[in-house]
Amino acid sequence: DAYRRRFRHDVRTIIFGSLLMLMCVYADDLILLLLNSENIFTDTVLKLIYGDLEKGRQTLNAAVSSPLFINILSIIVQLIMLFIPAVVTRKLLKSKPTPLFPLKAELPERPLAFIGITFGSCYTVNLFCSLLFGSFYPNIGALSITDSVFEFISIVIIAPICEEFVFRGIFFRSLESYDRRFAIILTAIIFGLMHRNPAAIINAVVFGIFAAVSCAETGSLLMGILLHMTNNAIAFTASSLLNTGESAILLVLPLSLFMLITVFSSFALIVDCRVTGRRIIAFSHPTAYNTPRIYVSHKLAAIFFNPWTWLFAALLAYSIWLLYLR
Repeated sequence: DAYRRRFRHDVRTIIFGSLLMLMCVYADDLILLLLNSENIFTDTVLKLIYGDLEKGRQTLNAAVSSPLFINILSIIVQLIMLFIPAVVTRKLLKSKPTPLFPLKAELPERPLAFIGITFGSCYTVNLFCSLLFGSFYPNIGALSITDSVFEFISIVIIAPICEEFVFRGIFFRSLESYDRRFAIILTAIIFGLMHRNPAAIINAVVFGIFAAVSCAETGSLLMGILLHMTNNAIAFTASSLLNTGESAILLVLPLSLFMLITVFSSFALIVDCRVTGRRIIAFSHPTAYNTPRIYVSHKLAAIFFNPWTWLFAALLAYSIWLLYLR
């Protein structure tokens, strides 16, 4: 009973951390609102810096409206959104993963087949999402060179490193000690939902499963970070092509190629497993836990009899409404 209570506590903690992360998404709006509005705190700081409140407010308004400030603020908020919930979550967890940021240079078994299946599956899903839910993808328009550089830094560099640290390094590895398959599925679903875009959620869940499996197989975040960087780089390139008005055929052809890659990789992996007698997903570092079994009813209770779950769902629905239905 004590072990299962600890399990429920850690599931609640991870969902609470996810709620904090979703709340931090709006930090940039709150900061801009604070800077643009007349309030005692902002006025006091401007008086201390400039002496003249009117001159200080004009300088502040010019800075806040500049694209460079908006881009820098976006990256700062991205770091806040990921690291503050990560620190709070790890502090509250009963099962704390150590080391905090494992980066052993190790590949999973049959790495080429694993990489092929990962990208093939993700982009097969992405192709169908693009065809079925294309209207859900927000049209951000063509970006300036400066905006593109900041978007690249945010999407291709910061997001893969920080998101793998939070979702696989802390969330997955803490729940892994209770039930590895449950940890893979739950953290992948949370990872997908955090993307908020209905069309991107499905693809993110699929990728989250493969990233968690790579962490489980290697005991390292390195493989997941590299996969994540490559995935985001391809997605960034595809989005840039669409926003510059290029033909969609430029996306359909490579996505179709990824569909073929996943078919051949899956076939090679299945044949290899039939010959060698190994499982399709072979955890190379299995851990035997001499602990009480956690049944499905315990897992469902930990998720659904949890106030943070419903608050997270409500805020997620509100976030999607803000993105698409206003």
